[in-house]
Amino acid sequence: MGVQLTSFLCGSLTLGVAISRAVVDGSSGMRFVNSWAKLARGEKLDSSIMPVYDRDLLKSSKQHTTPHFDHVEFHPPPSWISCSETETKTEQTSVAVLKISKNQIEKLKKEANGVLGNKNSTFEVISGHLWRSVCKARYVGSNNGYQPTRLTNLVNCRKRVKPPIPDVYFGNAVFHTVTPTCQFKDIVEKPLSYTVSKISEAIGKMKEEYVRSALDYIANQKDMNLLRTSFHSSTENPNLFVVSWMNFPNNDTDFGWGNPIYMGPGNINSGGKVFVMKNGVEDGSLIIAICLKATHINAFKKFFYGDINEVFPAAKL
Repeated sequence: MGVQLTSFLCGSLTLGVAISRAVVDGSSGMRFVNSWAKLARGEKLDSSIMPVYDRDLLKSSKQHTTPHFDHVEFHPPPSWISCSETETKTEQTSVAVLKISKNQIEKLKKEANGVLGNKNSTFEVISGHLWRSVCKARYVGSNNGYQPTRLTNLVNCRKRVKPPIPDVYFGNAVFHTVTPTCQFKDIVEKPLSYTVSKISEAIGKMKEEYVRSALDYIANQKDMNLLRTSFHSSTENPNLFVVSWMNFPNNDTDFGWGNPIYMGPGNINSGGKVFVMKNGVEDGSLIIAICLKATHINAFKKFFYGDINEVFPAAKL
């Protein structure tokens, strides 16, 4: 773990924390930082939040046994069908930080859930809208409707296995899940409910049997690099990787100076990676930080906000 504290002339402070994902996931990391803050305030830690380190809770019990499922989340993601490797490596990426209001979120949920009254989560709907907006931005001028694309999410599986893993488990209990591979033209032309349904399907399959099968799959791998490279890419690609920090209790991170004004990733250097976070102001809005090819950023913003406004024209509200 590495920590950097920076003080500014105005009296503000920033705290940067880097920690190995092989050791902890986001939930564990936030619990650690919040416990650290509580101790810094001179308070004691309640026994109910003391960490559990038992790695056997997520140990494969069937090593050398063939997994029950074809774990496509570990397969290489789609690549560009019209770009050379040299082109993708030399493309410059840029990061944009956007705010989406509670009212805008409700508009999207109403569109995605439709007349059938589906109960898709806020995260599923936001992810679906992001996927459509990014595909539109990448599609403009390319006319490449048949470009394959998929979306990756992270799922906290503490409550998805039996017996459930304690919330205070200090380790990595997050698993990747991916949507079926789609084409740009389907994501762009079909309604929001289509992309949201693909994301909901991917998250919904993360149940006890699938998670245990994933553990078996990992246990049987001799080269862990094959697992790592299926998720992270430093170059622009046709896919999207959406990470939720929506449930992180960042308002508890008070070291004695008050609640933080902002909490977010210190750096996003993977093309197509997105973080969805709570806003520091408790008004129901969310903050989205996204890394894309620099030439796609403006088009992405246009579609991201433009499509929300077109869901329900002002005259119909």
